[in-house]
Amino acid sequence: MNKNSTYMIKCILSLIFLINTCSLKAQDDNNLLFRVDFQDFFKNDKVSFRVNKQDIFTNQKLKSDLVIGRTEFIIKIFNTDNCAIALFKDKIIHLKKIVSPIILEISINNHLNTYVVNLDNGKYLGFSKKKKNELDSMQLKRSYMYE
Repeated sequence: MNKNSTYMIKCILSLIFLINTCSLKAQDDNNLLFRVDFQDFFKNDKVSFRVNKQDIFTNQKLKSDLVIGRTEFIIKIFNTDNCAIALFKDKIIHLKKIVSPIILEISINNHLNTYVVNLDNGKYLGFSKKKKNELDSMQLKRSYMYE
């Protein structure tokens, strides 16, 4: 192996270590920065979601369960010492550390809704679809309960 190959391998191994460390720290609920639940009245709507200009998901079809009152999209955002992690469904999204102001951008069928979040009001955010691709939002200090 030449010097460039050795350097590249060291860089890749360092990156893998950093990602794993960040992921392990994030899974502790004490590090939960906030949680977003996409709730009622989504009917196969095309939704994109960003936090502080960082994509969490793009053009996903959301459909609410009429009995439970939510979709499958519940996103947990964790901050660690040097990064952030978004967890939802079976995905892990690595992000830059989330700092204030926290700006959420939610596009529904290409209609953009923007929210500035003050976590003093709670870290559990719920969004339900209204008519004309707008959203109702709720913010709680305790987790949402679904039956």
